[in-house]
Amino acid sequence: LGMREHPVDFGYQKVTSSECIDCHERANDRHPIYRFREPRFAEAKSVIDATSCLGCHSEHKDEKVSTGDIEFCSACHQDLELKDDPIDVAHTELIQNEQWSTCLGCHDFHGNHKREAQLNLDEKFSTKEIEEYFGSGESPYGNELYFKAKDNE
Repeated sequence: LGMREHPVDFGYQKVTSSECIDCHERANDRHPIYRFREPRFAEAKSVIDATSCLGCHSEHKDEKVSTGDIEFCSACHQDLELKDDPIDVAHTELIQNEQWSTCLGCHDFHGNHKREAQLNLDEKFSTKEIEEYFGSGESPYGNELYFKAKDNE
């Protein structure tokens, strides 16, 4: 009772991003949290709180993504233009039509799944598949990963 120099965490302290990264660090992460801390993303942070892992994820719960909004790509990619757009419907057209729910139908947010993005919009994963995956469903992107979480057992 009050004799410890430092408080003991009995599992009730908020998990830090550095603790997440200890197991889930990925050299190829397309959207690492440190990038969202840059001043140019200040406005985007009002839409998606990606300044920590817990802004989008819960720690080891059934759901993979806790935001519930699959249209968060709009926070940063309003002005996206590709020099050689590879898909059959241009990204600029999708953005102009505010079809933000199509993004994750082709793209894996962190880019950790070994796969090629679809080149035909008709082949994208459905919004329902993505929402189920965000919950506790199977990954439509496949299970082959570039980097697996460290096994700490």
